[in-house]
Amino acid sequence: MYNDSLMCVFLALNEDPERKIETVVEWRKNVDLSPQDARKLDSIISDGTIPNGMIADEFSEILRYLLCRLLDPDIRDTPPDGQFDLFPDQVDCSIWQRMADHPLLRSFVSLK
Repeated sequence: MYNDSLMCVFLALNEDPERKIETVVEWRKNVDLSPQDARKLDSIISDGTIPNGMIADEFSEILRYLLCRLLDPDIRDTPPDGQFDLFPDQVDCSIWQRMADHPLLRSFVSLK
């Protein structure tokens, strides 16, 4: 339950930050944890953040870009052969902005 990915998702939930920290404090006090899990929760309690190493590297950024392009609702006029240019000359910057704004696509996930 206390792996980094799940904790990143938990911290990114649209919930009151105080409520999230209270939950983490309660888990820390009332659950029998391994030493590494206890350190992870202690770090979240003191810093309010957790590293998001799964998607923090350059390769992952390229993958996220490709997925955003593939899922972009603005791509309406797909050629008859089903092929479209993933790297057009003019890229809609809103894709990058959507990526930058999403809490799970950052190198650190914060309580707030």
